[in-house]
Amino acid sequence: MRVRGAPWDASEGSRSVWLHASTASERNIGECGLEVRELDADGLLGEGNPPRATLTGTLYVQPKYRRQGIAQRLLREAETHARLWGFGELLLPVDAKNHKAIRLYEKMGYTHQRVTEYHGKKITMKRSLYAPNIHTVHSMFNRHTPIEQP
Repeated sequence: MRVRGAPWDASEGSRSVWLHASTASERNIGECGLEVRELDADGLLGEGNPPRATLTGTLYVQPKYRRQGIAQRLLREAETHARLWGFGELLLPVDAKNHKAIRLYEKMGYTHQRVTEYHGKKITMKRSLYAPNIHTVHSMFNRHTPIEQP
């Protein structure tokens, strides 16, 4: 599997990238977007908030390629971009009813942020990109992820 980043034209953030996962036989098996936006610590937009790295494009993997580590690889790639841009944490909004996504994010070290009435149906999750007891040097940088061909 290969992950590539491309400019994200639809982004409202000051810096952004759209990540695509592909194999030799298929161009797009998964994708997600990362951008820098002015957010508070709970993931809510507002003027005057500091810029924060946010996974705002839906993290998606084609059904036949799920449960092979592709979503984890895309998320790690987004984390690497955020680190290279100088950010120490990554925020991501997720639908409160998307239990599979929430389990994935929790497994990868993301924690729930405070929920307010302004969040609507979403919750915000956050993870430190330099947490010492979660990462090794190898987990902080990209690596080859083998994919089973269906």
